[in-house]
Amino acid sequence: MKQFLASARPIFVDSMGVIAFAALIAVGVDRLVATAIGASLAVGLILWHWWARRPIGALQWLSLGLVALSAGATFLSGDPRFMMAKPTVSYAIAGAVMLRRGWMLPYLPASARDAVARAGTNIVDIFGYIWAGLMFLSAAANLGIAVLHAAWWPLFIAVFPPGSKILLFTVQFIVMKIVVRARIVALSAKAAQDIRSPVAASNT
Repeated sequence: MKQFLASARPIFVDSMGVIAFAALIAVGVDRLVATAIGASLAVGLILWHWWARRPIGALQWLSLGLVALSAGATFLSGDPRFMMAKPTVSYAIAGAVMLRRGWMLPYLPASARDAVARAGTNIVDIFGYIWAGLMFLSAAANLGIAVLHAAWWPLFIAVFPPGSKILLFTVQFIVMKIVVRARIVALSAKAAQDIRSPVAASNT
């Protein structure tokens, strides 16, 4: 469980500012107050990572910039749809970045990276592309809800993006563990067979 949570943290931290904004809008908080709190939370998370000397990924910096721009546009115009549209831009850019092979490796614990390297499997790249697909789907869904059904947006943003990420990450965690372990066992068995074969031949 500790390994699971360590792997999941950087994936979900990006959503917290927007989720807070959506939750506050849903309970009737003024849109400008909700925007300020959501943006402050996003900034606070970056500052906390910096203070704790934890690495800050490029996607987190990108998200912070988008939150700042959308929050500024919301304050200037008074239209919360700028803040609602922010996840679409963020998800689309994240999806494009996730199309690059190997993007997920820095987010895996060292033990998981070592296991994947030993297994010699491309399972990380496969799930990388699946994550990219989820990001593009989330971008399109968010834009559709924000434009066509704005009243539903707080519920959508509080449920679908985090829920779909949790579901996909759980499936990935389980599948990768099974595939990598099976691959290592198979390679170990093959290596043992290769060692036994010359020995058996010399004894005949």
